[in-house]
Amino acid sequence: MTMIFPGDKPRALPAPELAVASPLAALVRWAERLIALAVTAYRARRAERELAAMDDHMLADIGVSRSQIFRAVRDGRPGDLVRLADWHGARHRAN
Repeated sequence: MTMIFPGDKPRALPAPELAVASPLAALVRWAERLIALAVTAYRARRAERELAAMDDHMLADIGVSRSQIFRAVRDGRPGDLVRLADWHGARHRAN
């Protein structure tokens, strides 16, 4: 309970939605992180599938052997092989 003394200036009461905003904002941030992780995992799996679909000569051209696909997608240079697989897949979808 707030005490009011003579001479105090009236203060506006906090809006009720402000009390809910903080937990709601935290929930939204958590959901955004979860979605970002899911998208990243989906792209990695798609890149693995598309690289696995390439023949050994194409893989050798980009410096990856068939046994290295998982590691190259997960631990390789950030985004390089994922972008390559996206380009490769887009090229085949366009034809």
